[in-house]
Amino acid sequence: MVDWTPYLIAVAAVVLWTAFFAFLQHRKLLEPRNLSLAGPILMWRTGRGRNLIDRLARPKRFWRAFGDVSIVLVVAAMVGTTVLLLWEATLVQSAAVRANPPSPDLLLGLPGINRLIPLGYGVFGLAVAIVLHEFCHGILARAVDVKVRSVGAIFLVVPIGAFVEPDEDEMRRLPPRPDDTKRHDPDYIVDDLSATTLNAEGKPHYLMAAQKMTHYPDDDSTQVVEPRLTTLYPDRPPVLLTARRGKISSKGDQVFLYDDVKVVREPSATHSQVTFTTSYLHVLPDQDLADTDQPVTIVDNSTVVHGIGMKLNNKTGVAELLAQVTSQHETTPN
Repeated sequence: MVDWTPYLIAVAAVVLWTAFFAFLQHRKLLEPRNLSLAGPILMWRTGRGRNLIDRLARPKRFWRAFGDVSIVLVVAAMVGTTVLLLWEATLVQSAAVRANPPSPDLLLGLPGINRLIPLGYGVFGLAVAIVLHEFCHGILARAVDVKVRSVGAIFLVVPIGAFVEPDEDEMRRLPPRPDDTKRHDPDYIVDDLSATTLNAEGKPHYLMAAQKMTHYPDDDSTQVVEPRLTTLYPDRPPVLLTARRGKISSKGDQVFLYDDVKVVREPSATHSQVTFTTSYLHVLPDQDLADTDQPVTIVDNSTVVHGIGMKLNNKTGVAELLAQVTSQHETTPN
């Protein structure tokens, strides 16, 4: 006789799980934490982990070759699996299997239900396989210069999936196959860069400095090391942006800053100094705008604010944090 207790426990867990998160969604407590619910499926998105994907994807030719080899391996695995299924279809017709058929729980490869797959080991093995699989998606996307917008996980009581979300517009613009015959070699390198951009009145608007600048003609990209971008204003103190490394668009109208990014608004007669720190910042210098989807910390003389994602307007001085905002105010003793 089949013991239905494990199945009833599983169904009850899913029902309670769904009811709990449906209540949180009704109270609008999921979205600020980058969570969303679709039926019983809970999805969590985050920008964390993208810097690691970028670092792992830097040997681009290696990963492109890895992708080509993987296609061959997947086709071979598909053919092998089909042959294996056909062979097993012949086995079930044998007298030995008919006399002693497997129980229903052995037909499902689910941890905790299939007694040959312990719950703890099964969930751990599934989580490792999911993370490695999805990280490879992200690495191969970055190897062809497609931006990864977010990474995340999918839960149904336990982790059942993960995903990497590439920029779909950039994917659609990709050629059918990258041209590996073109060398990605620089045509010029500048040390101790210092440049000034003027506004419509012919006055300095922002200053760009970097320890090193390297330009690549094949994709018209410009990489900078230790960039410093200073925006000047006639009626208030300047705003300074620094980072470990950066990338400048081909038209020069966009700057992408990475690793230990800081935005410093100098103090004025009415405001104290404010410092923004994050790991990534997209800057539009001509429009005095910047944004990020990474964790952000804002510090002034008495307040520390944390959040995920930010839109920054230096013209108006407004910084909008997008999710998971917390703050701590420190009172200075008299």
